[in-house]
Amino acid sequence: ISVFRTFGYLNNLLVSAALSVVSQDEFPAAVSRHTVETESEMVIVPWSRGSTEAADETDTGALNPFDGIFHRTAANTSGARDPTSSVMYSEFIRNVFSTSLSNVALFVDRGISTPHNGLSTQHLFLPFIGGPDDRLALSFLIQLARNPSVQATVIRIMKTEDLPRSITNIDKRDVTDTSLAIPIVLQTLAAGDTVYAQHDTLNRLTSETADNLAWDRYVSVSTSHDAGTAAALSRILFRTLATSTPLHTIIECAAKILQANSTGNMIVVTGRSRRMAVEAHAAELRKVITEAGASISSSVHKTLGDVGAALVARNTHASLLILQATANSL
Repeated sequence: ISVFRTFGYLNNLLVSAALSVVSQDEFPAAVSRHTVETESEMVIVPWSRGSTEAADETDTGALNPFDGIFHRTAANTSGARDPTSSVMYSEFIRNVFSTSLSNVALFVDRGISTPHNGLSTQHLFLPFIGGPDDRLALSFLIQLARNPSVQATVIRIMKTEDLPRSITNIDKRDVTDTSLAIPIVLQTLAAGDTVYAQHDTLNRLTSETADNLAWDRYVSVSTSHDAGTAAALSRILFRTLATSTPLHTIIECAAKILQANSTGNMIVVTGRSRRMAVEAHAAELRKVITEAGASISSSVHKTLGDVGAALVARNTHASLLILQATANSL
Protein backbone atom coordinates (compact mmCIF):
# COMPACT_ATOMS: atom_id res chain seq x y z
CA ILE A 1 0.00 0.00 0.00
CA SER A 2 2.88 2.35 0.78
CA VAL A 3 4.18 1.85 -2.76
CA PHE A 4 0.93 3.16 -4.24
CA ARG A 5 0.92 6.12 -1.88
CA THR A 6 4.52 6.94 -2.77
CA PHE A 7 3.75 6.68 -6.47
CA GLY A 8 0.83 9.07 -6.03
CA TYR A 9 2.98 11.52 -4.08
CA LEU A 10 5.75 11.50 -6.70
CA ASN A 11 3.27 11.97 -9.56
CA ASN A 12 1.03 14.51 -7.84
CA LEU A 13 -1.88 12.07 -7.64
CA LEU A 14 -4.32 11.72 -4.79
CA VAL A 15 -4.17 8.07 -3.76
CA SER A 16 -6.41 6.50 -1.14
CA ALA A 17 -5.23 2.95 -0.50
CA ALA A 18 -7.23 0.17 1.13
CA LEU A 19 -6.65 -3.49 1.88
CA SER A 20 -9.26 -6.27 2.06
CA VAL A 21 -8.31 -9.72 3.30
CA VAL A 22 -10.89 -12.11 1.84
CA SER A 23 -10.97 -15.50 0.19
CA GLN A 24 -10.40 -15.69 -3.55
CA ASP A 25 -14.06 -16.42 -4.22
CA GLU A 26 -14.98 -13.13 -2.54
CA PHE A 27 -12.64 -10.93 -4.61
CA PRO A 28 -15.36 -9.63 -7.00
CA ALA A 29 -17.76 -8.95 -4.13
CA ALA A 30 -15.03 -7.10 -2.22
CA VAL A 31 -14.37 -4.92 -5.26
CA SER A 32 -18.08 -4.22 -5.66
CA ARG A 33 -18.47 -3.29 -1.97
CA HIS A 34 -15.48 -0.97 -2.10
CA THR A 35 -16.79 0.88 -5.15
CA VAL A 36 -20.13 1.42 -3.40
CA GLU A 37 -18.52 2.56 -0.15
CA THR A 38 -16.19 5.00 -1.91
CA GLU A 39 -18.78 6.06 -4.53
CA SER A 40 -16.27 5.29 -7.27
CA GLU A 41 -17.34 6.06 -10.83
CA MET A 42 -15.11 3.45 -12.44
CA VAL A 43 -13.29 0.25 -11.55
CA ILE A 44 -10.06 -0.32 -13.50
CA VAL A 45 -8.84 -3.91 -13.48
CA PRO A 46 -5.28 -4.51 -14.73
CA TRP A 47 -4.09 -7.48 -16.73
CA SER A 48 -0.44 -6.65 -16.25
CA ARG A 49 2.81 -8.06 -17.49
CA GLY A 50 5.35 -9.62 -15.18
CA SER A 51 6.61 -12.98 -14.03
CA THR A 52 7.58 -14.92 -10.98
CA GLU A 53 9.79 -17.91 -10.42
CA ALA A 54 8.05 -21.19 -11.18
CA ALA A 55 9.00 -22.85 -7.94
CA ASP A 56 5.97 -25.10 -7.82
CA GLU A 57 6.43 -27.68 -10.55
CA THR A 58 3.31 -29.56 -9.43
CA ASP A 59 1.02 -26.73 -10.52
CA THR A 60 -0.74 -28.15 -13.57
CA GLY A 61 -3.76 -25.85 -13.57
CA ALA A 62 -5.10 -24.33 -16.78
CA LEU A 63 -3.26 -21.29 -18.04
CA ASN A 64 -4.89 -17.92 -18.22
CA PRO A 65 -6.63 -17.70 -21.62
CA PHE A 66 -4.51 -14.69 -22.69
CA ASP A 67 -1.06 -16.04 -21.80
CA GLY A 68 -0.39 -17.73 -25.14
CA ILE A 69 -1.83 -14.80 -27.06
CA PHE A 70 0.54 -12.32 -25.50
CA HIS A 71 3.47 -14.78 -25.61
CA ARG A 72 4.38 -14.38 -21.96
CA THR A 73 5.45 -17.96 -21.35
CA ALA A 74 6.98 -18.35 -24.81
CA ALA A 75 9.09 -15.21 -24.44
CA ASN A 76 10.36 -16.19 -21.01
CA THR A 77 13.29 -18.57 -21.34
CA SER A 78 14.15 -18.64 -17.64
CA GLY A 79 11.23 -20.87 -16.76
CA ALA A 80 9.42 -18.05 -15.04
CA ARG A 81 5.66 -18.06 -15.08
CA ASP A 82 3.30 -15.13 -14.98
CA PRO A 83 1.39 -14.88 -11.70
CA THR A 84 -1.83 -14.24 -13.62
CA SER A 85 -1.52 -17.61 -15.36
CA SER A 86 -4.55 -18.95 -13.57
CA VAL A 87 -8.01 -19.39 -14.94
CA MET A 88 -9.21 -17.88 -11.68
CA TYR A 89 -8.06 -14.43 -12.77
CA SER A 90 -10.13 -14.63 -15.94
CA GLU A 91 -13.12 -15.68 -13.84
CA PHE A 92 -12.43 -12.81 -11.45
CA ILE A 93 -12.45 -10.26 -14.27
CA ARG A 94 -15.72 -11.51 -15.71
CA ASN A 95 -17.33 -11.59 -12.28
CA VAL A 96 -16.29 -7.98 -11.74
CA PHE A 97 -17.88 -7.11 -15.08
CA SER A 98 -21.13 -8.85 -14.12
CA THR A 99 -21.44 -7.69 -10.50
CA SER A 100 -20.00 -4.18 -10.39
CA LEU A 101 -22.45 -1.33 -9.90
CA SER A 102 -19.95 1.11 -11.43
CA ASN A 103 -18.40 1.41 -14.86
CA VAL A 104 -15.62 -1.13 -15.36
CA ALA A 105 -12.46 -0.91 -17.45
CA LEU A 106 -10.09 -3.81 -18.13
CA PHE A 107 -6.57 -2.74 -19.13
CA VAL A 108 -4.64 -5.46 -20.97
CA ASP A 109 -1.04 -4.27 -20.92
CA ARG A 110 1.23 -5.38 -23.75
CA GLY A 111 4.01 -3.09 -22.62
CA ILE A 112 5.49 0.13 -23.98
CA SER A 113 8.10 -0.22 -26.71
CA THR A 114 9.81 3.13 -26.15
CA PRO A 115 10.73 4.83 -22.87
CA HIS A 116 8.96 8.03 -21.86
CA ASN A 117 11.27 11.01 -22.31
CA GLY A 118 8.86 13.81 -21.49
CA LEU A 119 8.27 14.56 -25.17
CA SER A 120 6.73 11.30 -26.40
CA THR A 121 3.01 10.99 -27.02
CA GLN A 122 0.49 8.25 -26.40
CA HIS A 123 -1.91 7.42 -29.22
CA LEU A 124 -5.40 6.10 -28.53
CA PHE A 125 -7.65 4.41 -31.08
CA LEU A 126 -11.38 4.02 -30.54
CA PRO A 127 -13.55 2.07 -33.01
CA PHE A 128 -17.05 3.39 -32.23
CA ILE A 129 -19.80 0.96 -33.22
CA GLY A 130 -22.41 2.07 -30.72
CA GLY A 131 -24.15 1.00 -27.55
CA PRO A 132 -23.65 2.09 -23.93
CA ASP A 133 -20.16 0.63 -23.64
CA ASP A 134 -18.88 2.44 -26.73
CA ARG A 135 -20.46 5.69 -25.53
CA LEU A 136 -18.61 5.30 -22.24
CA ALA A 137 -15.40 4.58 -24.17
CA LEU A 138 -15.87 7.75 -26.23
CA SER A 139 -16.50 9.90 -23.16
CA PHE A 140 -13.51 8.42 -21.33
CA LEU A 141 -11.22 8.91 -24.33
CA ILE A 142 -12.18 12.60 -24.48
CA GLN A 143 -11.19 12.93 -20.84
CA LEU A 144 -7.85 11.21 -21.44
CA ALA A 145 -7.18 13.48 -24.43
CA ARG A 146 -7.23 16.51 -22.12
CA ASN A 147 -3.64 15.52 -21.42
CA PRO A 148 -1.50 17.38 -24.00
CA SER A 149 0.66 14.29 -24.57
CA VAL A 150 -2.34 12.22 -25.72
CA GLN A 151 -3.49 12.03 -29.33
CA ALA A 152 -6.34 9.90 -30.61
CA THR A 153 -8.17 8.55 -33.62
CA VAL A 154 -11.89 7.81 -33.32
CA ILE A 155 -13.59 5.97 -36.17
CA ARG A 156 -17.32 5.38 -36.25
CA ILE A 157 -18.08 2.03 -37.87
CA MET A 158 -21.36 1.91 -39.78
CA LYS A 159 -22.46 -1.62 -40.69
CA THR A 160 -23.68 -2.10 -44.27
CA GLU A 161 -24.68 -5.18 -46.21
CA ASP A 162 -21.93 -6.53 -48.48
CA LEU A 163 -20.79 -3.12 -49.73
CA PRO A 164 -17.19 -1.98 -50.23
CA ARG A 165 -15.71 0.01 -47.36
CA SER A 166 -16.05 3.76 -47.88
CA ILE A 167 -14.89 6.76 -45.92
CA THR A 168 -17.04 9.83 -45.44
CA ASN A 169 -15.83 13.33 -46.14
CA ILE A 170 -14.70 13.80 -42.54
CA ASP A 171 -11.37 12.38 -43.66
CA LYS A 172 -10.77 10.77 -47.05
CA ARG A 173 -7.39 9.19 -46.45
CA ASP A 174 -7.36 5.56 -47.48
CA VAL A 175 -7.08 2.72 -45.02
CA THR A 176 -4.95 -0.15 -46.29
CA ASP A 177 -4.61 -3.67 -45.00
CA THR A 178 -1.39 -3.96 -43.00
CA SER A 179 -2.63 -6.44 -40.43
CA LEU A 180 -0.56 -9.53 -39.71
CA ALA A 181 -1.92 -13.03 -39.50
CA ILE A 182 0.27 -14.60 -36.82
CA PRO A 183 -0.71 -18.09 -35.67
CA ILE A 184 -1.71 -18.19 -32.02
CA VAL A 185 -2.16 -21.35 -29.99
CA LEU A 186 -4.16 -21.23 -26.80
CA GLN A 187 -5.63 -23.75 -24.40
CA THR A 188 -9.34 -24.35 -24.66
CA LEU A 189 -11.10 -23.18 -21.56
CA ALA A 190 -14.71 -23.91 -20.69
CA ALA A 191 -16.40 -21.53 -18.27
CA GLY A 192 -19.80 -20.08 -17.65
CA ASP A 193 -20.74 -17.07 -19.76
CA THR A 194 -21.99 -13.72 -18.52
CA VAL A 195 -25.67 -13.60 -19.46
CA TYR A 196 -27.49 -10.30 -19.83
CA ALA A 197 -31.22 -9.72 -20.14
CA GLN A 198 -32.66 -9.08 -23.58
CA HIS A 199 -33.72 -5.54 -24.44
CA ASP A 200 -36.76 -4.59 -26.44
CA THR A 201 -36.89 -2.56 -29.64
CA LEU A 202 -37.68 0.66 -27.82
CA ASN A 203 -34.56 0.41 -25.69
CA ARG A 204 -32.44 -0.31 -28.75
CA LEU A 205 -33.89 2.67 -30.62
CA THR A 206 -33.25 4.84 -27.58
CA SER A 207 -29.67 3.58 -27.45
CA GLU A 208 -29.18 4.30 -31.15
CA THR A 209 -30.44 7.84 -30.63
CA ALA A 210 -28.02 8.21 -27.73
CA ASP A 211 -25.20 7.02 -30.03
CA ASN A 212 -26.00 9.75 -32.57
CA LEU A 213 -26.23 12.42 -29.88
CA ALA A 214 -22.92 11.36 -28.33
CA TRP A 215 -21.20 11.38 -31.72
CA ASP A 216 -22.63 14.73 -32.81
CA ARG A 217 -21.71 16.27 -29.47
CA TYR A 218 -18.02 15.96 -30.30
CA VAL A 219 -17.98 15.97 -34.11
CA SER A 220 -20.46 18.74 -34.92
CA VAL A 221 -18.70 22.06 -35.55
CA SER A 222 -21.75 23.93 -34.22
CA THR A 223 -21.39 22.46 -30.71
CA SER A 224 -19.62 24.66 -28.19
CA HIS A 225 -17.21 23.18 -25.62
CA ASP A 226 -15.27 24.36 -22.62
CA ALA A 227 -11.59 25.15 -23.13
CA GLY A 228 -10.35 21.79 -21.85
CA THR A 229 -12.66 19.76 -24.08
CA ALA A 230 -11.93 21.97 -27.09
CA ALA A 231 -8.19 21.43 -26.60
CA ALA A 232 -8.74 17.69 -26.32
CA LEU A 233 -10.85 17.59 -29.50
CA SER A 234 -8.10 19.41 -31.39
CA ARG A 235 -5.86 16.37 -30.79
CA ILE A 236 -8.45 13.84 -31.97
CA LEU A 237 -9.12 12.78 -35.55
CA PHE A 238 -12.75 11.77 -36.12
CA ARG A 239 -13.71 9.63 -39.09
CA THR A 240 -16.64 7.54 -40.28
CA LEU A 241 -16.41 4.25 -42.16
CA ALA A 242 -19.19 2.28 -43.84
CA THR A 243 -18.32 -1.40 -44.12
CA SER A 244 -19.89 -4.83 -44.32
CA THR A 245 -17.04 -6.35 -42.27
CA PRO A 246 -16.60 -4.21 -39.12
CA LEU A 247 -14.03 -6.40 -37.39
CA HIS A 248 -11.79 -6.64 -40.45
CA THR A 249 -12.05 -2.88 -40.93
CA ILE A 250 -11.10 -2.22 -37.31
CA ILE A 251 -8.08 -4.50 -37.62
CA GLU A 252 -6.99 -2.70 -40.80
CA CYS A 253 -7.42 0.72 -39.21
CA ALA A 254 -5.45 -0.30 -36.12
CA ALA A 255 -2.60 -1.57 -38.30
CA LYS A 256 -2.58 1.64 -40.34
CA ILE A 257 -2.53 3.84 -37.24
CA LEU A 258 0.28 1.78 -35.74
CA GLN A 259 2.26 2.13 -38.96
CA ALA A 260 1.86 5.91 -38.91
CA ASN A 261 2.68 6.21 -35.21
CA SER A 262 6.41 6.82 -34.86
CA THR A 263 6.54 5.72 -31.21
CA GLY A 264 4.78 2.44 -31.87
CA ASN A 265 2.74 2.89 -28.69
CA MET A 266 -1.01 2.56 -29.04
CA ILE A 267 -3.89 1.71 -26.78
CA VAL A 268 -7.13 0.55 -28.35
CA VAL A 269 -10.07 1.87 -26.32
CA THR A 270 -13.26 -0.05 -27.02
CA GLY A 271 -16.51 -1.10 -25.45
CA ARG A 272 -16.94 -4.68 -24.28
CA SER A 273 -20.44 -4.73 -25.79
CA ARG A 274 -21.58 -7.99 -24.29
CA ARG A 275 -25.00 -6.40 -23.75
CA MET A 276 -26.98 -3.97 -25.87
CA ALA A 277 -24.63 -4.69 -28.77
CA VAL A 278 -25.53 -2.86 -31.98
CA GLU A 279 -24.50 -5.77 -34.18
CA ALA A 280 -23.67 -9.42 -33.66
CA HIS A 281 -20.13 -10.18 -34.86
CA ALA A 282 -19.87 -13.87 -33.93
CA ALA A 283 -19.68 -15.11 -37.54
CA GLU A 284 -17.11 -12.53 -38.58
CA LEU A 285 -15.05 -13.17 -35.45
CA ARG A 286 -14.86 -16.86 -36.34
CA LYS A 287 -13.67 -15.88 -39.80
CA VAL A 288 -11.01 -13.55 -38.37
CA ILE A 289 -9.75 -16.33 -36.11
CA THR A 290 -9.65 -18.82 -38.99
CA GLU A 291 -7.82 -16.39 -41.30
CA ALA A 292 -5.23 -15.71 -38.61
CA GLY A 293 -4.63 -19.40 -38.06
CA ALA A 294 -5.47 -18.82 -34.42
CA SER A 295 -7.00 -21.16 -31.89
CA ILE A 296 -8.32 -19.13 -28.99
CA SER A 297 -10.51 -19.97 -26.07
CA SER A 298 -14.11 -18.84 -25.95
CA SER A 299 -13.15 -17.06 -22.73
CA VAL A 300 -11.31 -14.45 -24.78
CA HIS A 301 -14.37 -12.99 -26.49
CA LYS A 302 -16.46 -13.52 -23.36
CA THR A 303 -14.01 -11.36 -21.43
CA LEU A 304 -12.87 -8.85 -24.05
CA GLY A 305 -15.89 -8.70 -26.34
CA ASP A 306 -15.82 -9.29 -30.09
CA VAL A 307 -13.67 -6.28 -31.03
CA GLY A 308 -11.05 -7.03 -28.40
CA ALA A 309 -11.00 -10.72 -29.32
CA ALA A 310 -10.56 -9.91 -33.03
CA LEU A 311 -7.58 -7.64 -32.30
CA VAL A 312 -6.07 -10.32 -30.09
CA ALA A 313 -6.59 -13.03 -32.73
CA ARG A 314 -4.74 -10.94 -35.32
CA ASN A 315 -1.99 -10.16 -32.80
CA THR A 316 -2.41 -6.40 -33.13
CA HIS A 317 0.53 -4.87 -31.29
CA ALA A 318 -1.41 -2.60 -28.98
CA SER A 319 -2.60 -2.59 -25.41
CA LEU A 320 -6.34 -2.80 -24.86
CA LEU A 321 -8.66 -0.80 -22.64
CA ILE A 322 -12.01 -2.60 -22.56
CA LEU A 323 -14.89 -0.64 -21.00
CA GLN A 324 -18.31 -1.65 -19.79
CA ALA A 325 -20.94 0.88 -18.71
CA THR A 326 -23.17 0.42 -15.69
CA ALA A 327 -26.19 -1.82 -16.14
CA ASN A 328 -28.62 1.11 -16.00
CA SER A 329 -27.07 2.74 -19.08
CA LEU A 330 -29.16 2.56 -22.24
